[in-house]
Amino acid sequence: MSFRYAAILHRQYKIPLIATVHGTYHKQSALLATSKVAKHLIAVSPNLSNWLVRHMKISSNKILMIPNGIDTLTFNSISNKKKWRKALTLPLSAQILVYAGRFSSDKLPIAKKVILASEIVAKNNLNFVAVLFGPGSSVTRSKLEELAAKANRRLGRRAIYIRPPLPDIQHAYYAADVIVGTGRVALEAMACARPVIATGVAGYCGVVEPKNINEIIRVHFGDHGAIVSITVKKLSEDVNSILSRPRRARLLGEFGAKTVKDRFSIKKVGSQLIQAYMK
Repeated sequence: MSFRYAAILHRQYKIPLIATVHGTYHKQSALLATSKVAKHLIAVSPNLSNWLVRHMKISSNKILMIPNGIDTLTFNSISNKKKWRKALTLPLSAQILVYAGRFSSDKLPIAKKVILASEIVAKNNLNFVAVLFGPGSSVTRSKLEELAAKANRRLGRRAIYIRPPLPDIQHAYYAADVIVGTGRVALEAMACARPVIATGVAGYCGVVEPKNINEIIRVHFGDHGAIVSITVKKLSEDVNSILSRPRRARLLGEFGAKTVKDRFSIKKVGSQLIQAYMK
């Protein structure tokens, strides 16, 4: 809908138009109409840029690849973990997994697998809890709450929480030991120096680390492409691999924070956007 309105305003007021494409979920007719009148289309990942050219048949000369920018003052690595666990009424000494994302129909299967993988981890780790934060309809939320309740009953304790979205989601990241997410969530969590497991609507990328970072960035952390399909088994194994190796978790967090600072800071990305608008 926003593409359509932008095109109308462009025609009515003769304002140069630059539109940002965040995924393949946009209505294709509106996207094509906008591409015809826009000065540029900004794609937030290399894979999405390729999709616009190959699938939508939009000229590569019209497309700019500019990633999401992260405010590293808002999302940083210096916050106190126990402070935010207390504020969010979460166990102070637990090993906590946080999942953040929309509870929408396209991402519902991911959240379900996070719940089932968390149940596997919790069976052998009595100190583990998982917290899923996200907006969504009452229908999708009730499905997740029911699945989590069944898992908790099987476990004999409340290990999996379904929470509403937080206006300041960084507080959830600060409380976490490991974060599962995609796209902007993954980048924000990395900026907070937390180890990240990337999975999105396109599939699974796994633990974000130096050996796979470029490929994971190319596919936008699982939203615009993937390395493999997501499975409950693989997700639970990767969660355990991080929680059982604290030094590795710390190094992954440090690597993530440096990656965001070097490649995705709002200052760096903002400069690219300004240059695009000044062309």
